[in-house]
Amino acid sequence: MKTKNCDAIILAAGKSKRFSKSTLKQYIKIDKKNIIDISIEKLKKISNIRHIYVMLQKSKTLKFNCSKNIFPLVGGKTRTESVFNGLTHIDNINNHPNYVLIHDAARPCVELLDIKKLFSNIKNMDGIALGYPLTNALKKVDSKLKVTDNIAKDNYYLSFTPQLYKFAELLNAYNVVFNKNIEVEDEIEAMTRSMFNVHILSSSPKNIKLTYDTDIKTIAKLLK
Repeated sequence: MKTKNCDAIILAAGKSKRFSKSTLKQYIKIDKKNIIDISIEKLKKISNIRHIYVMLQKSKTLKFNCSKNIFPLVGGKTRTESVFNGLTHIDNINNHPNYVLIHDAARPCVELLDIKKLFSNIKNMDGIALGYPLTNALKKVDSKLKVTDNIAKDNYYLSFTPQLYKFAELLNAYNVVFNKNIEVEDEIEAMTRSMFNVHILSSSPKNIKLTYDTDIKTIAKLLK
């Protein structure tokens, strides 16, 4: 993909329920930059991306420092609603893109090379996402953490973001799940529910997600 026919949506409206600090995780600062800004700076380096839309809690949009081609939008109560809000906003703009890239602000360690690989491999696919093969033994547990099942890890992948999709197809898939009031974990789930063709691109395992406060030190080291 040589032309700028892709927009990006950064998801940063979450309430950080599993994050124990008082500050929302997307506003945690690492080397004097908050997580959102680190993700924005990385996507700004990708020449294929035309506009970046940052999904925020309503109270945060007025405080967001806009710059060229970067726009704050109000996210939703759930990840599904935030993505849907972003897609419908883009759809209402003339000359909307052929492609859209979705990224979690909480994944600041994504490598530029991996993002570029998404664009190099999207041809003939409805969507492609970064991921990494499951290498640890996988166990199912009950509410008391008692192991109830052993699951073979063959052909299982952890899915990461960014994820890159044909815009019309992803909008179609999200119209389906949103209108049926279905919550999806990510865009892969939305797309595969509508029988679209999505592939995983094996990427760096460093692309971890800030979920718990214990992840901060690890992410800070990876970003150096």
